[in-house]
Amino acid sequence: MVEKKAIGPQGLKKTVLIIYSLFLFFLIIFSRSSLDTDSQANIKLIVVVIEIGLYIFSFLVGLIYFRINSESLYILLLVFLSIFVYFITRDKSIALMAIAIFALRNFDQKEISKFFLITNVVAFFSIISLHFMGILQSVYSYSDGTTKDSLGFGQANTLGITLLVINVALMYTYRERLLNWLVIFILAIDYIFLSVAYARSSILLIIISSLMFFALKYRFFMKIGKNKLIYMFVFFLILCFAVSFLFSESRSLYVSGSFLSNLDQEMSGRLKLGQYFITNFPITFLGRYIQYYVPNSTNYGVDFGSYLVLDNSYLKLIINFGIIFSILISFWIFHIFYKNIQNDNYWIILPMLTFLILGITEQSMLYFWVNFSLFLSQKGDHSKVYLNKKHKFLEENN
Repeated sequence: MVEKKAIGPQGLKKTVLIIYSLFLFFLIIFSRSSLDTDSQANIKLIVVVIEIGLYIFSFLVGLIYFRINSESLYILLLVFLSIFVYFITRDKSIALMAIAIFALRNFDQKEISKFFLITNVVAFFSIISLHFMGILQSVYSYSDGTTKDSLGFGQANTLGITLLVINVALMYTYRERLLNWLVIFILAIDYIFLSVAYARSSILLIIISSLMFFALKYRFFMKIGKNKLIYMFVFFLILCFAVSFLFSESRSLYVSGSFLSNLDQEMSGRLKLGQYFITNFPITFLGRYIQYYVPNSTNYGVDFGSYLVLDNSYLKLIINFGIIFSILISFWIFHIFYKNIQNDNYWIILPMLTFLILGITEQSMLYFWVNFSLFLSQKGDHSKVYLNKKHKFLEENN
């Protein structure tokens, strides 16, 4: 007699991830491509329907796997606060992020990273293919005399961020099987696309994440020790907030030839934009509504006054979403890092540091379809190869 497999929450996980992949794929296609340039109202309606469906589905998935413990109750608090903040700010990004954490934190880490990898790869090449077929047009932006081509994405930076997610998810998922020459080959492929999009933040972060990959592969961070790594991470997280405010508030931004003036120019005026929002929108506990402005055009310049977006994730967290939510999400980020390091998953350094650095230049650190490190709270899947290397290393250094 053939034994039937039990049908339960565990058996549903594969189906749940497939459905989630479809939601995420269509969300990227309709909201991150240049589709909305011709029929904006219809596309926005489709995006709203997808987001509502995703929110309901995520909540149901979270309830299926819900277990009463301190972590689950903390996430529920995050979800309800994000909904409350949404009605104040009218910005749905953190509500989507919080409900995605509620649902996806129950899954194995490799399942999560593979899900993000496959979905983003399929979405990326779908948009590129539709562009070369003439269905999706390019969006051109100009900054410091440079033309950026989006190749069918809504913005050139979106192309770069999608490639960044693909690279980080690939290195995290296949960390022990990914050969060095293959990483270098992938970097060469990245350069072809990024040289057209001229997405400088993504270029730099892909290089940094690749260097972290090699450092982790050759056990560099293992030599530092768990406690030191945790203290260093906390310091770096606080530093990201501090640097974001101090650099944007500095008077030397307007001193020609100064370090910050040159840095602001390299960052396409992001520091001065940050100063504008700090000056005009006082910090509150529960956030505030801010009217951002991006030209609805396939051809625009990124100039102060014609482009008003708070790109820095740390400034956006505190100014737009308030002190309370900023503290809660920061503690969740620390919790994930601490839990993984204590469980010997040093590889968590790769996605977490990459997306924290991304937050200095882009608000997409707060997008659930980008920052998958927010969902990696389950115990890391450490292969026997990695554990054997770790034990051998510790024995040699005792």
